Amino acid sequence: MHFALETDYAVRMIAVLADSTQSGTESMGAAALGEAACIPKPTALKVLRLLKDKGIIHSTVGSSGGYRLARAPGEITLANVIEALEGRIEISRCISDSYECSRTGSEHEGCKFHRLFREMNDKLRAELDNVTFEGKNL
Repeated sequence: MHFALETDYAVRMIAVLADSTQSGTESMGAAALGEAACIPKPTALKVLRLLKDKGIIHSTVGSSGGYRLARAPGEITLANVIEALEGRIEISRCISDSYECSRTGSEHEGCKFHRLFREMNDKLRAELDNVTFEGKNL
């Protein structure tokens, strides 16, 4: 299991924007942001659009425009960014509310794997929620 390349790029760009915000810079252009995160500009633009659509960043047009975080760096978690690109974090489809297991039906009762995967997923989600983009946290 691994995240898509765009998710890696999103994490890098949010980290760059967080550093920029914490050092007093209001916004960054796509080219500068892509360069700082070592991402080609066309790919950076694609990922920035996804992050904007999910409310993680804002953009302003014009000569003094650019991209900036929609919230303070300490309020944006690694889980927020991953889910913006990947969707809900689920290590197995069996923990999805909409999945009907052939072994147990929709209630998942009695399935040791469902319980195990749910516990593991909850721990992973909690860890990702504990990592923010503030200071040296990430």
